[in-house]
Amino acid sequence: MEHSNKVAAVDLWKQMLDRARKNDWSAFDDPDYLPSDTERAARVEAFQAAGWRADEIAAMQGRTHERALDAPVTSPGVSRHSEVMLARVVDALLSGLSPAQHAVAQSAHFVVEPKSGPLISKINVVMTDQSIIAMGTHFTRFCGLVARAYVRTCNLLPFETGIGFNENGLRQQLRRRPDLVRYWWRIFTSTWDYTSRRSTFAVPL
Repeated sequence: MEHSNKVAAVDLWKQMLDRARKNDWSAFDDPDYLPSDTERAARVEAFQAAGWRADEIAAMQGRTHERALDAPVTSPGVSRHSEVMLARVVDALLSGLSPAQHAVAQSAHFVVEPKSGPLISKINVVMTDQSIIAMGTHFTRFCGLVARAYVRTCNLLPFETGIGFNENGLRQQLRRRPDLVRYWWRIFTSTWDYTSRRSTFAVPL
């Protein structure tokens, strides 16, 4: 629901979206695109390889579809999955604010930036106290990749992540896990192909 105290921000974002559709770097979904049977099968095989059962995969896919339908639309044409992730992030953020902070947050319009990449930006609306907080379409995916790598790294020394943390010990453990080092390396060297508009986040779950 749009609040009356951020009308200018909402209007500005609509104008920015209209301009973005004309740019080659924009990351809007193709409304005519339909995943092939091969792509669907590949997703199922990936979950099965990770240990998921067929009924679990079907239930997860159903919930994902329902969440996509229920999520608010901040930027028509961008990935519905990105809209779902934005809603989850914003809900968590607002729930942790004090009443005074929450009132200030109501002047911010949270949106999905139709630009690929792990980015967050703040756009001030001139002559108002309103702003636009934009999340890139790959922001949550990139954070998820880093989170997985971080947890797997911490698990190398599960009892030494607090006051007893030993960096040299962790480095020694990492040297014994070239697969994990490669996982980090592939994250840091991931890029976006602006020509084909495809991510090169070639990092496994």
